[in-house]
Amino acid sequence: MGIQFHRDPKAASARPDDGSKPKLLERAEAVAGGGLHITTELDSGSRNTQAFVGLGLVLAGIGLTLVSVVVTRYTVLGAKRYAAMNFSLLRGR
Repeated sequence: MGIQFHRDPKAASARPDDGSKPKLLERAEAVAGGGLHITTELDSGSRNTQAFVGLGLVLAGIGLTLVSVVVTRYTVLGAKRYAAMNFSLLRGR
C-alpha cells in the first residue's frame, strides 16, 4: 500500500556529452528517457474516504462563498448608512 518508486537502470541512456545542447535540455531528455516508474496502490476504503473528504471540501467552499457574499452585502449596506449618518452630522441635522 502507498506510493512506490522503481528506477530501471537499463533504461538510462549513455550518450556522450558533445556540449552542443544546453544543460537544461540534456537533463530534461535524461529524465524523459529514464526508467523511473511511479505506482500507487490504494485500497478501496481510502479511495472512498478521499472522495468524501473531497466532496466535503467542495461543499464547504461553496458554503463559504455564499456566506461571504451575504456578509459583503451587509457590509456595503452598513458602510452606506454610516456615510449617510456622518454627512447628516456634518450638515447639522
